[in-house]
Amino acid sequence: MSVFKINYLNNEKALLSSETILMKGLPAAKRSSSSMAPMGTVKIEIYDIAENLLTSKELGKWTVAE
Repeated sequence: MSVFKINYLNNEKALLSSETILMKGLPAAKRSSSSMAPMGTVKIEIYDIAENLLTSKELGKWTVAE
């Protein structure tokens, strides 16, 4: 099981909500964050426990952080 931090951002890149979740893997964290996003969410960012950006979703597409 892995711990992920999820940030939900609006159009102005302001933080709408943040949560820490325990999931089996990154694909499960992506599904969960997409389905649980609050109204007005434009961008979803997923970080690992060390605050390294793993992936983000904007305009319906997931991109891997480099």
